[in-house]
Amino acid sequence: MLKYIRISVALLLVSQTLFGQIHKIYSDKPKLYSIFGNSVNIEGDYLISTSKEPFYSPYRLNYLRAFLFKYENDLWVQKDTLPGAIYNQSFNDLGLSYLSFSGKTAFFRQFISYDSLTKMKVMIYDISNDKFELIDSITREKKLIGSIMLLSSSKNWLFVRTEVSSNRTMIDYFYKKTENKWQFSDSIEYKNHRNSPGLFRTQMNDKFLITSHRQRAGNKPHVLIYNFTDGQWKVFSDIQHTGGSSLAFTDDLKYVAVAWGDTIKIYKNKGDTYMLHQKLYAKSYLKTTIFAPSIVISNGYLYSGYYDYVYHGNHGEVYQYFLDNDQWKLKRKIKPAYPDSTFMHYGESLSISGDRLAVGADYDYTYGSNRGAVYIYDTPARTNLIDTICQGDDYIFNDTILQSTGIYTDTLLTYYGLDSIVTLDLTVIPQSQIILDTVICEGDSIILGDSVITESGYYEFYYDQIYNCQSFVKANIQFDTLEVIDSIFPDYGCNSGEILLNIEGNDPPYDLSWNNGDKEKDLHSLESGIYEIKIYSNSGCLYNYEYEVPSKYPRFIIPNAFFPEGNEEINKTFRIYLSDTVNVKILSTVIFDRWGEKVFSSTGNIFWNGTYKNHKISPEVFLYKIEVNSPCGLEIKKGQVSVLK
Repeated sequence: MLKYIRISVALLLVSQTLFGQIHKIYSDKPKLYSIFGNSVNIEGDYLISTSKEPFYSPYRLNYLRAFLFKYENDLWVQKDTLPGAIYNQSFNDLGLSYLSFSGKTAFFRQFISYDSLTKMKVMIYDISNDKFELIDSITREKKLIGSIMLLSSSKNWLFVRTEVSSNRTMIDYFYKKTENKWQFSDSIEYKNHRNSPGLFRTQMNDKFLITSHRQRAGNKPHVLIYNFTDGQWKVFSDIQHTGGSSLAFTDDLKYVAVAWGDTIKIYKNKGDTYMLHQKLYAKSYLKTTIFAPSIVISNGYLYSGYYDYVYHGNHGEVYQYFLDNDQWKLKRKIKPAYPDSTFMHYGESLSISGDRLAVGADYDYTYGSNRGAVYIYDTPARTNLIDTICQGDDYIFNDTILQSTGIYTDTLLTYYGLDSIVTLDLTVIPQSQIILDTVICEGDSIILGDSVITESGYYEFYYDQIYNCQSFVKANIQFDTLEVIDSIFPDYGCNSGEILLNIEGNDPPYDLSWNNGDKEKDLHSLESGIYEIKIYSNSGCLYNYEYEVPSKYPRFIIPNAFFPEGNEEINKTFRIYLSDTVNVKILSTVIFDRWGEKVFSSTGNIFWNGTYKNHKISPEVFLYKIEVNSPCGLEIKKGQVSVLK
């Protein structure tokens, strides 16, 4: 027997099977006469269900509520309750709850005052913060007139149908979402028309809307298909002589389903019109069987609830149809998940989101009072298994012996009617395998078995893995090495410094990054200073180096006086002092007297001793012109030098 756990959550209780595939939510306040599960809407991890008053309730409108649930930690947890959220025109009108839910926004119809049905409004709530937060409303200020008969919504649109009994007019309104507000876009009036009685579900997306109404004269039903085109909602097709309590269409709008009584009519698109294609009938052991006023189509399946309308003690079921060769065929009947209980109106309302199907049972009698319930199924239920075996072992799955790594799927039928898909992710651990072929950064180490590897080489050994699988390990370990040879040239005061590198290692290519933003190996035109480089090998190892470019400035010094007859030998000639005799060279030296006559000239490192034509000159000031070649280029220096005595 399938076990389940019951957990109390504020006003509502949540029940869940241990398999996590079935959830049940029901009311815990039977004394309020509030029938829970009258309407259910599910989208993602959020679910909204409404309650209504039964015909024998003395409280009438006081306890009409909406309940907000969120799926958390494998449970549906109640987050908020909205008293007085909706109004039912008839207290015993099954399914007429006027709720629409799209994304994280809920729409309800509500009275402005209780003295007239025409004084109504649409209340719009955001549930992003796990509670009902009023963000907008639609009243006469947004052109809404009449008694609200129907709501439907999509991601960006809200559809509202009203009836104005005074002039026998039905109005279809369209409101567009703009920055979390709904603005009037368009409306279409129909004279002498009325909403189809008991119409519960009208399907809508951002492109199409399908809805039903009747002409008062002759009570002729219609199904209208609106199409949003050229910035306006327009009637795309009008299917005559049909209508029902619930409508749905396939995503491609190829098929339209209309439910009424014990029949679902399927219409198929034929160009610009729809023709009756198929009829589906409710056939069961129930004595007075009808389709519930809610059908949905999703992921290629059509779901419809049905139950015995007269003999409430009988169980309801949900039919699941699939499309096969252009025909909708019954695949299975989804039964209540708790067979030891009474389920009145099981299938009264349906909603589907992804793989989750929510089924309302608004007279559910499971716990001794017909206070209603909501059942939530996975469609199909999914179980994911992950397992591992050793090479040579067998794994039995669905009476099949598996010996290879892979993903395997089996489909089982649960007792309540839905498929249960079991997916096995099986890994077979080889008995012999190479687990390492890698490069280790210099200075690091790696542990293989009980050994710490610190040198490059090829290693082999046996070891026991998890599940006691024995493996023969082969490891090819290489340690990353790097050798950098540098050549550094100084700066002579004109950004002439250079850093030249020669990089060798066992794992090129290398990614270089200097602290000045350069990415090249060699740096040129550098001023003196500290330069850092990060070198990444192909294996991701990082090496840091730092280099200093020295300064050789000034490149040379020219004195402004000398003593030809002095006692100090170092100052007896007019000479240039070089900072670097290798990279700085004197090209020529020319001396002029103050009248411009040349008194001395030489090339290279030959200096003036203060004589002219082998005669000592008298002390006075002379002019010089010196040409020097340095890493900064050809430099010509002119100035004065004094001959002292």
